[in-house]
Amino acid sequence: MNHHNPKCSLFLGLYLILSSFSYAIEVDDIIIIPKVVVDTSGFSGDLAIDPNTGRLHCIWVTSDYKLMHKSRSLDGIWSDTEIIPTLGLPVYAEETSGENRWARRCCGINVDEGSVIHIVYGVDDGDVYYVCGQPNQWTEPYRVVSQDFYACHPDIEIINDDLFVVWEDARDPLIKRVYQASRINNQWSEPSVILLADNPDLYKSDNDILYIIGRYFHIDWPVMHHNIMFGYSVPGYLDWEIKQITDEEYRVGKAARIAIYQDKIYVAWSTSVGVEASGDWDKKGRLYCAKSREPGKFWNPYYSKREGPIYTVATGDPYGAVAIYSDGTVFYANGKAGEMARQSSRFFKIWLGKWWSGTRYAEWENGVVHLDCDGKTVWAIGSSTGYSEGEVSVSGYTNPFAGYLDFSNQAPEIVTFPDTFVVTNSLWQTSCEATDPDGDPVKYSLIFNPSACSIDSSSGLIQWQVSEIETRVLGVKASDNRGKCDVHYFRLHVVDQIYHVHFSVDQQQGTAPFTVQFTNLSQGPIEQVH
Repeated sequence: MNHHNPKCSLFLGLYLILSSFSYAIEVDDIIIIPKVVVDTSGFSGDLAIDPNTGRLHCIWVTSDYKLMHKSRSLDGIWSDTEIIPTLGLPVYAEETSGENRWARRCCGINVDEGSVIHIVYGVDDGDVYYVCGQPNQWTEPYRVVSQDFYACHPDIEIINDDLFVVWEDARDPLIKRVYQASRINNQWSEPSVILLADNPDLYKSDNDILYIIGRYFHIDWPVMHHNIMFGYSVPGYLDWEIKQITDEEYRVGKAARIAIYQDKIYVAWSTSVGVEASGDWDKKGRLYCAKSREPGKFWNPYYSKREGPIYTVATGDPYGAVAIYSDGTVFYANGKAGEMARQSSRFFKIWLGKWWSGTRYAEWENGVVHLDCDGKTVWAIGSSTGYSEGEVSVSGYTNPFAGYLDFSNQAPEIVTFPDTFVVTNSLWQTSCEATDPDGDPVKYSLIFNPSACSIDSSSGLIQWQVSEIETRVLGVKASDNRGKCDVHYFRLHVVDQIYHVHFSVDQQQGTAPFTVQFTNLSQGPIEQVH
């Protein structure tokens, strides 16, 4: 017979209460994978994880302006280094301001679900190029835009088979513009300005929402006011919605970087040197993290235990970045963009659930750092200085409590779609159905839905008592239990009346082009809705 021991229950209760205030991981638990120097004299590049295999792909620019590629398998085997074709054109790798040579991200990389590598870069005459393929099997570079000014900070994202490219117009040191060009259905668009900012960072979430982050500034000499601009869009459905998420009286640092996990958006940002507003050096080089839920309508720009910086010691001229492990742990990196870099400036921190950890020395060299995560390890690529060519290295930061993303998992597929018309002052009731090729259970959720519009997470049944005539963009999402999903966006048209129109057509034979004659067999007016 088991006897109930009240003293043991008391101790168990106290343990559970105390353990609720702790977190599983500490910063010293992170396992550092020593850096691999891929170039002793190059410029900062970019890296990306293959979502199909977990392979790490790295690109960078050499001191003689060649574009290079190297990759690493999950079991730690590095490939040979290869030159990516650029039509013999030198890749643009720096900005020039007087006698200073400012290293910037000069190329961007992404990998699609089919393991195809997509790369964007700018060349020395200002043109922006795109190339794709796999190691030793690259396409001929395609010129996205021809322009007579330098393009820096190029970045690229993929939604299904469509490509989205951004870059910064670097011709004017005071007026910065971010351009976007898209390849939809294999057709490239003309570039257009989407953001008045510099240092852009483009990111696609699991909800197929595109995000852009950048630094906007205006000068009221001698005061330079810099702030972080943020925007989101759903290509084909919602145009860019841009807003300012910081409101600093002093200068925001050189860049902001974005990462998203489970509908939570994190942005790394900092204050900077060159603060003229207060002359208070304690406010220079502080690190901050901003947080919001998708799609980023409401922000807490000071995400920490207190309403303030997560690191208060001046680091000179920091270059922050952020990534998320598969267990939700936030990894915050501090690069160092300045020539006067201190070794103590190279560190990382993690979010412990209630507060930020202390700092820990990082393997990357002082400079511009870019991150990606395979679920278990955050990978970092950086160059040794922010002003000229130097050592380019790749290092890893493994969370022993997190797991790799499930690279063998196949995403569910939505096979039946909601109705897109409903009469006002009625109950809109429709359903969505998805199948999973692995047989995984599927749960349903909505995106951009008003609070009164709901979906049954198990059956996919959508219900909403509509009351206003409008056209609204909604998204439906089918997710399996291993981290993959499918998203479908649509426009719901709320109208005062639905006319059922019937047509007949006379069968004709001939050679295109020809005209088909329709006959209206119904009553009432006909409205064309796209």
